Amino acid sequence: MGLTPLSGIPMATRSGDIDPAIIPYIMKLDNLGPEDIEEILNKQSGAWGVSGVSSDYRDIEDGFKMNDQRSILALESQAYKIVGFIGQYVIALGGVDVITFTGRSWRKWF
Repeated sequence: MGLTPLSGIPMATRSGDIDPAIIPYIMKLDNLGPEDIEEILNKQSGAWGVSGVSSDYRDIEDGFKMNDQRSILALESQAYKIVGFIGQYVIALGGVDVITFTGRSWRKWF
């Protein structure tokens, strides 16, 4: 995590890492102020913003099963970002012996 929980992997409602140029672009496009951007990045982005379904991954998984394209995109983009971060850690550590995931299985998504 950086200064705030926004950096890193996208979460339920938080954006994760984004291109910084997106912020002034959206501000100009929609005539938004800093407080509006903060609200969007913290509470209307991430899985909720991409899926348009929910910030609850169980609901997004249901959308995935119904072939909802935004739910599919939310799950695939989340997996893509996680794989990218794992790759960065593997390089930084000079390799790994084991990677263990806990919680729900992602295997069923792919």
